[in-house]
Amino acid sequence: MGPKIFQYKFSILTASFIIFLSMAESPDLPSSPFLNLPHLDKLVHLVMYTGLSMILFLEKNWKNEKRKEKIWYTNNIIPILIAVVLGGCIEILQPILSDRGRDFWDFVANTTGVVLGFYLHRSILPVLKGQKIF
Repeated sequence: MGPKIFQYKFSILTASFIIFLSMAESPDLPSSPFLNLPHLDKLVHLVMYTGLSMILFLEKNWKNEKRKEKIWYTNNIIPILIAVVLGGCIEILQPILSDRGRDFWDFVANTTGVVLGFYLHRSILPVLKGQKIF
């Protein structure tokens, strides 16, 4: 189990950072007048979970020569479900562990980010490995 968990060190670090930011008290979060856009928090959730998913799948598939193309393969569904469950658990625990509330649309943004990150990693992985994509 030791070496396998080290394969996902950046994913664990990213997930820990997301948990920290999600559980931070509202007054501790930086704010700026020009960032008072409606639904900006949904975009932040989307970006955080897209990044988490991309890092997770890049670490997972870095050493694989053959990668499964479809999302429905079991080896793709399990990490996606783990990331989605993480987002759901954070949303459920926010009102209990911090002064923040649950928001269904935050969960939708999290889930969308996870799926988007999966598809983006498929485009980025060959470029990072120096393979031709066209």
